[in-house]
Amino acid sequence: MRELTYKIELAENGYIVSGNNGSFDCFEACRQTNLRQPIRMKMGKRDKSEEAWRRLLCYVGSDYFELSKDQENTENEFADNIIEIMMGNNPDWELSGFKVFAGGVQLFYVNEAKDDRVNFWIRGYEFLNLIFEGPQSKSGITPTYHLTHTATATILEEDFGDSHRRLQFRIKDRWKDDSHDIFHDDNTIVTITEFIGF
Repeated sequence: MRELTYKIELAENGYIVSGNNGSFDCFEACRQTNLRQPIRMKMGKRDKSEEAWRRLLCYVGSDYFELSKDQENTENEFADNIIEIMMGNNPDWELSGFKVFAGGVQLFYVNEAKDDRVNFWIRGYEFLNLIFEGPQSKSGITPTYHLTHTATATILEEDFGDSHRRLQFRIKDRWKDDSHDIFHDDNTIVTITEFIGF
């Protein structure tokens, strides 16, 4: 087994996984039906109840909708059904991609029948623990991505079958004014440890 640790600085769009073998545009991923492979998302902890998903809502933000405290009367179909959509129980909406950043994750959803696209982020939740599966690679392996966020770190573990990577996302310059960019695209360092051949 080989182990290698190194650091990189993220730029532009940062770290994105798209449900498409031909495009890294998370919305375009579901438009190309011959390449479309929705990503599956589930809780990575013992409590997988609807209530566990509901606890995430306090940490959800979006430019497309606003959640009310009781999650009712939002006048937005996606927001009204966000729990069922995140749990994968609403087949009209597919998770077409996700973006990991220091502090959380951005999720991209597509409703192809209505030609509707929505993205939102979960940020600042100290107990975030999600597992993403897919899309299947050209070699037939279905990769998994285990995302955890605590008060001190955002960690993503990638499992590609014969290789494994652990990525730790952190802010490069804490004094930089990132108020216009909650994803810190140009202000993130990732420490990566690769394990290959195990």
